[in-house]
Amino acid sequence: MLSSSSEKMKDKCTPRVLFGIMMKSVIIKFPVFILCGAVFASCLKQGNPLEPGESLKNVSISRPFNEEAFQFGDTLEIEAVLNDNAVADIIQLYVNGSLVETQMSSSFQGKLFRGIAYRPGISIIKVVASSAIAGSYADSVSVLIEADDIPYYDAEVLQIYDHDPDSFTQGLIFEDGFFFESAGLYGESSLRKTTVETGQILQIRYLNATYFAEGLTVWQNSLIQLTWREQTGFVYDKSNFDSLKNFTYATEGWGLTHDGSRLIMSDGIPGRCPGLRPSAQ
Repeated sequence: MLSSSSEKMKDKCTPRVLFGIMMKSVIIKFPVFILCGAVFASCLKQGNPLEPGESLKNVSISRPFNEEAFQFGDTLEIEAVLNDNAVADIIQLYVNGSLVETQMSSSFQGKLFRGIAYRPGISIIKVVASSAIAGSYADSVSVLIEADDIPYYDAEVLQIYDHDPDSFTQGLIFEDGFFFESAGLYGESSLRKTTVETGQILQIRYLNATYFAEGLTVWQNSLIQLTWREQTGFVYDKSNFDSLKNFTYATEGWGLTHDGSRLIMSDGIPGRCPGLRPSAQ
């Protein structure tokens, strides 16, 4: 993606995985696969997995087991252990050739992924431990995701409302009878509160021109807003938009929502929805 507004607009109009609007009026009718936290995605970075069950020294996958079967929608946890006297700088997780997680060995606790198994069929999970001194070592297993009835959900258009065509909407929430919106583009990014029926702006707070505003969600009495490439998030008082604090993250910021106990964001990598602990805000 490029930073110019025109090319950014083209890029940002491509479909996304995560969208955190919670409102009764939905504007399109479509089947939905629930895949938040899912890792089985199209290939981003090719790897050459071992034959399933084959393990080299330094790292071993402890969960799941080779050829373990899961039902569609089950919770899938991936864990690995560094073997005795292992030398590693980074540990990387690949699923079907896609790099979905990287951890530094200094902070590695064994847990690499916890999410929903949503892609039926056989998938190859590979964990690679790499060191500038010892090289790279890997372990690989296969898992089977079985699905009898994949759920589909329909949506019905209840009402259509006018919207500001100059607002480059990146996050939209229906809360307390109003829309709260995060609008993007460099030099134009803002946080705003509007009426649903007319789109009238009731409150607005502009971001510094160096920020491209992204996803937005409500957490308790606060609004939390991401930025695209600036790796910075903002927490505001929901009632008056006063700034409460900032926080940082290591990826791009795209969509943002929550499940009641943690924040869930997308970062532009298909199939990955990293979680953010609310205490980190």
